[in-house]
Amino acid sequence: MAVLDVPGARLHHTVTGSGPVLLCIPGGAADSGMFAPIAGLLAEHHTVITYDPRGISRSTLDDPDEEQRIEVHADDALRLLDSVQTEPAVIFASSGGCPP
Repeated sequence: MAVLDVPGARLHHTVTGSGPVLLCIPGGAADSGMFAPIAGLLAEHHTVITYDPRGISRSTLDDPDEEQRIEVHADDALRLLDSVQTEPAVIFASSGGCPP
């Protein structure tokens, strides 16, 4: 487990496995725990990054009243990817209404 400081927040994340990078983005108010059942399997062939989005679970906000913007969440994802490697990555995202 690690923490990445980003503007306005601290993102709790885990990096496991090796190979091409796969970033798992949970939907809705879910945290990285939703990927726990499959992260190990994915890590057999990928470097898997799971994280709690800003303001969710262990990822804290500097200002909890700040409006959440999709552009900021996208920047968070890019910063996470760049903290692991700068090569192209695969994104696996879920909707808040459907499990992975």
